[in-house]
Amino acid sequence: IILSIGSATKEILEWIINFLYEDYDIPKVSIYVDNRNLHPYYYFNYATKSSKKILDLFYSNPDSLKLERKYNRYM
Repeated sequence: IILSIGSATKEILEWIINFLYEDYDIPKVSIYVDNRNLHPYYYFNYATKSSKKILDLFYSNPDSLKLERKYNRYM
């Protein structure tokens, strides 16, 4: 399982990475930048055990918002 999260701003990704590390002990990862378009696109990836842990957090609350297609793939 590979989980990618992207944003137009690097700071929000830094916040997410720090939050996951400090609150859930999920290892920190590097932020990459894609400059092929007019504006840079920042992203990071998690794989294997970390991805599973993050997805479990996303979907642990049955009332949480979720994209049905992504949720079905998770299941």
